[in-house]
Amino acid sequence: MALEYLAIKKLGDSSPRFYLELIKPPPMSRITLLISLLIVISLGAQIPDGSQAPPWSATDIYGQQHTLYEYLGQGKTVFIEVSATWAAPNFNYHTSGALQSLYVDYGPGGTDEVMVFMYESDESTTLADILGNSSNTVGDWTNVPFPIINDQQVMDNYQIAYFPTVFAICPDGILTEVGQVGVAQLYQHVFVLGLCNVQFQP
Repeated sequence: MALEYLAIKKLGDSSPRFYLELIKPPPMSRITLLISLLIVISLGAQIPDGSQAPPWSATDIYGQQHTLYEYLGQGKTVFIEVSATWAAPNFNYHTSGALQSLYVDYGPGGTDEVMVFMYESDESTTLADILGNSSNTVGDWTNVPFPIINDQQVMDNYQIAYFPTVFAICPDGILTEVGQVGVAQLYQHVFVLGLCNVQFQP
């Protein structure tokens, strides 16, 4: 009987992003299978925690220009949610209220300590997908107060391995993947636990 396994596969020939697929390979030795899996996984290596965040400048879906290191230069911590409109788990976290609350309380309209972005990072995504008006989406992604950017090339240097991925980038440019956590954990991870060495009283 063929051994089933989960493989990380590319979204397209020109895309550095990957997805998981259950594979039933032809008969092969366990050693050959293990080597194959290690090669596939190494191709999907994501930018590691503690790296200097690659710079980017992009225009959001409303026409507003944003530059990462301008926000960092203002002393802000930048959160980036990298998602794909066709993935329900992505949408569930996107609409959970965690990043929305962070942005409202500590973004430009609050204490102005953080900035939050959503990046739609599938190269095939259109504005209609983001608005929830197509078959390649699970809903309307625009019901959030923070900017949405639809430009997969911006995230190429971040080597995204899966969706959703949530990064926190400190004012010194150091990047950490914080994961799909609630608003309390987002506050604690960056401010209370000192990820960015910022004094903060929740």
